[in-house]
Amino acid sequence: MRGSRRNREGYKKRDKLIKFLTFFVIAPAIGIIFGIGLVNYVILPRFNSDVNKNIGEIKEELGKETITDNTVGKKEENNVKKELKIKDINIYNIQVGSFSELENAKNFLNKVKQSGFNGYILKMENYKLFIGSFLDRKKADTFIDSIDISFEDAFVNENCILGNKIEYQREDNKTIEELKMLLETFKNSYDKETELWIKALTQKDVEPLKNEIIKNNSEIEKKINKLDNKFKTKDIITLMEGFKDNLDKRNTILSNIQKPIDIEVYMEYNKMLLEYLKTIKKG
Repeated sequence: MRGSRRNREGYKKRDKLIKFLTFFVIAPAIGIIFGIGLVNYVILPRFNSDVNKNIGEIKEELGKETITDNTVGKKEENNVKKELKIKDINIYNIQVGSFSELENAKNFLNKVKQSGFNGYILKMENYKLFIGSFLDRKKADTFIDSIDISFEDAFVNENCILGNKIEYQREDNKTIEELKMLLETFKNSYDKETELWIKALTQKDVEPLKNEIIKNNSEIEKKINKLDNKFKTKDIITLMEGFKDNLDKRNTILSNIQKPIDIEVYMEYNKMLLEYLKTIKKG
């Protein structure tokens, strides 16, 4: 009986051990193994697929946004205006008289002619009598030193013409440098010609002056023709129209230069020079 009882108690202990191992060791282990397999072979591949898909969609959206931003940037860049700064020009007029009445200015002009010079009268705040204009201060000083004995009250009347500032469209950028070259050609032309006018008036030799104007007009015309109808900016188009008008007047004056020089032609030349300065001046 005792042996049988011991056997029953042994079976009970073994059943308890089996149950313990089954529920607390084997079952959790199987659950863990099953869970790992489920994660590795089912959940994770599906998750990675969704993540990669979402990342691809995000990249695609970002790409679209980048393209859109670049397009907007280009549009904004096209609308950005640049600025053309026309150089200031100083003009040096040799003034020998200033009069409130035109008749008095004309009488003094006759005395100037008797002294071997020629002059011109401009109406400003009053009537001013000039006998020469220069774009170079050294040339003006040299000339006034040579006439100091004849005209004690002569002096250099200096005026600074402030160059205009023009905002231009980006599409005009390709030709803006050529426009600057045209402006420089005009300035250099007037600089050389104003000196030769004085020599033509005092030495009675008109050929150097005519040859210089012919050469300069030809160069100006080439540059104007090259730029014709190339600009989109309204202010530059207006500027070009002023240049064309100035060239027409230069050709007219050239055709009227004869020996001896008519003082009226010289006056027209100086008026034309002032009109050119008005074309490029600020305001």
